[in-house]
Amino acid sequence: MAEHPVITLLVKRMESHPDEFVGKGSSRWETILNDARMHATEEDAKTLQGALSRACMDRLYDITMDELLNGEERRAEEERTKHEKSKAQATAVAVTKAAKALQQAALQQSPYSYAQLNQQNLYNQAQLDANQFLAQQNMLTGIANAGTLTPVPSMTPDEVREYIKDYVDDDAMKSRKRGLLRGLLDRG
Repeated sequence: MAEHPVITLLVKRMESHPDEFVGKGSSRWETILNDARMHATEEDAKTLQGALSRACMDRLYDITMDELLNGEERRAEEERTKHEKSKAQATAVAVTKAAKALQQAALQQSPYSYAQLNQQNLYNQAQLDANQFLAQQNMLTGIANAGTLTPVPSMTPDEVREYIKDYVDDDAMKSRKRGLLRGLLDRG
């Protein structure tokens, strides 16, 4: 039995809320426990240490049981999620590269003038940027939903025009590109 009431209070708190004394979040009582150990009698210090040891062993028991019951499933799920995430990232990169390669091939074979090619290139780049953004959002959503990926929706012409308007309104765009994009919007 503890001689001082503070030791009794701390022991009772350890018994009712062991997670406040061991593991994450245990810093709340750290200063008080250190002061109590420093100023307590030998018997009170042993009582306090015994209660703390019981709390630590109870936490270790919970961790051990959780690992025995759920450890393999948890690691398998983590591995599955990691694999799906890397697969989705690789797919997004491959789609972007393929789209850019197709765009370049189309531009090289096109009979349009330089100005028309630039207009088309800006339009295609805006479409690619929008689709890449949607793919990234879709990938993150899919990973958050335990790997259930849905196809990336394509943008309607009105959505592309809206995206281009935002793109054109960016102050960093050069005036020439603005003119080409505005011509494209007026044409569409």
